[in-house]
Amino acid sequence: MWDDASPRWKNTSLVVVQGKPVAYRYLHEYYSNFKSGRKIWDGLKHNWHKWKALAEEYGSLTDGQFWTKWSQNGRRLPVTAIIDALRRAKSEDEAKCAQAARAEYEGKRFEQHFSYLKCGIPMVMTKNSAIAKRYKQLVQLKNC
Repeated sequence: MWDDASPRWKNTSLVVVQGKPVAYRYLHEYYSNFKSGRKIWDGLKHNWHKWKALAEEYGSLTDGQFWTKWSQNGRRLPVTAIIDALRRAKSEDEAKCAQAARAEYEGKRFEQHFSYLKCGIPMVMTKNSAIAKRYKQLVQLKNC
């Protein structure tokens, strides 16, 4: 199960550490805490992000709402199709947010608010995902 704070949590997990079930949401934190774990995490993170998106979607709806949304012609969509659709929707939202950020913070204002340091050198953000994340923080939005 993804989240131990969910009412759906049944205190069981495929991941068990020292005899205790671990919710999947903590895997990044767990594997990042020790050197050999970082290598394990490098292999897991791609799928972890996919499952995170799916778990967040499922957790935001009731079971019935989820399957109503993710069914076609009375048949449940495969998990891979749902994950792909969620990733496309996220990418579209990020592009929309980045466009809004560029429009609202033109020129030097954009550079001031949407930059980061790389090896001590200021760099202006170019990736929609990074711009969208920062923009959402600045204007306190969940989605654009």
